[in-house]
Amino acid sequence: MSSSTLAKSNLDYIEMADGKKVASIEHLVKWTHTRFVFNKDIKRVAVGHETTLDVQVVDGREILILAKKLGRTSMMVWYQDNRSETFLLSVTEDYSVLENALKDI
Repeated sequence: MSSSTLAKSNLDYIEMADGKKVASIEHLVKWTHTRFVFNKDIKRVAVGHETTLDVQVVDGREILILAKKLGRTSMMVWYQDNRSETFLLSVTEDYSVLENALKDI
């Protein structure tokens, strides 16, 4: 599973559904929103498998992603300067309830 990182990237940070700001992600949780914030203006975005993610450009430098279906897909971001960047994203189920139950045992 690949992660998105800030190395050589125009990505400032990723805001998870719980409000935490992180530099990288391992996966997106199904039926949650994640916000990608960039330091350049976005021209357009394309998703490899559109049933996996719903992607919207918000405010010119932000992308709001809704993880809709389990799986893995790519997201390409083109900037106003015609440069591009690709992210490989995975969508998983929410296992937090199970993880918390296991910690309690």
